[in-house]
Amino acid sequence: METTPAVVLVSLLLPLSAAAAAVCCGSPAAGEPSGTTARAEDGRLLAFPTAEGYGRFARGGRGGRVTHVTNLDDCGQGSFREAVEAEGPRTVDLPPLTESSRGERIAAE
Repeated sequence: METTPAVVLVSLLLPLSAAAAAVCCGSPAAGEPSGTTARAEDGRLLAFPTAEGYGRFARGGRGGRVTHVTNLDDCGQGSFREAVEAEGPRTVDLPPLTESSRGERIAAE
């Protein structure tokens, strides 16, 4: 089975969705832990309360902004490229892919 860029992107962003949901639903100031955050035994902040494995300490978009992708254009406001190349912590909100957008190759440096 061939891996498409969309599958790779979703695979990379999916683990962050739970953390993003927690951030969007009322988080404290940028990157500050709230009363409902979980910590590991060594005191490090977990990505989300039930996080396990290699990415359990991933910061993800915590404390950053949410960028909504409204088109898959190569540049411009609301474009996928603008969201991917933005600086700082962020959560990228992708719309469902349509038949016309499937199979397009999107590459970011």
